[in-house]
Amino acid sequence: MRHRTIFAALSLLPAPTVLLTNCVGEIAQTSIPDASPVPDSTTGQDASSGVDATRGSDATTGADARSDADAGAVDSGGNTDAGADTAADAARFCDLGVAKGDPLGGGVTPFDAEGNPLPAGRYRLTYTDGCMVYGGGQPYTVHAYQPSADAAAYASWLLVTADGGFQPVKLPGFWIYGPDAAAGPANYGACVTLNLTSPPVEFDYDAGAPLGVRVNDSPLGDNLAGPDGGVPAWRLEHFSPTGACP
Repeated sequence: MRHRTIFAALSLLPAPTVLLTNCVGEIAQTSIPDASPVPDSTTGQDASSGVDATRGSDATTGADARSDADAGAVDSGGNTDAGADTAADAARFCDLGVAKGDPLGGGVTPFDAEGNPLPAGRYRLTYTDGCMVYGGGQPYTVHAYQPSADAAAYASWLLVTADGGFQPVKLPGFWIYGPDAAAGPANYGACVTLNLTSPPVEFDYDAGAPLGVRVNDSPLGDNLAGPDGGVPAWRLEHFSPTGACP
């Protein structure tokens, strides 16, 4: 009797499998959405920003940012250098004229025909053209003997003030006698070509008097100019840091 009563009571309960199935179903319905990020986080999908921040696109962006910063520094430096280059380009030598020597008369030939005083500063002398003969039978040349910055060398050209005062500067050009002499050119053209290779001379000048050139030779009567009156000539330039020339 007791067994039948218990069995009857149990038969009134819902089937266990149904409860279990419904329970599992509810669990599945509630747990699957929550569990879905797990495989994503495992594969790095949700963690992509973290991974990228460490080694991925964000890190690349960071590297790019560093590159940009470096590039900016370079550009900034480049701009600074460009500015310095621009300033360097602006600085130049200003042409003050060409003085053609007077080998026959021995007078002073000024660079500035108007005789304007020169500002103190840096100057440059450049040979431009012409040769002469210092005596019969001699080859064409600019200087007969080596010029000196210590004293007025004989049979050579001098840089002088308007009144003939010697300046301690060697005028560019080769010589044919004495130490380090150049071989005598075969003709006038060869002499000019040779002397065009002589390097310019730079010097500092503090005085304000105008400058010119003069041949230091005696006698002058045996001197000869080149074809068509060609004579040694030089250009004088003044250095301008700002590039402004008078």
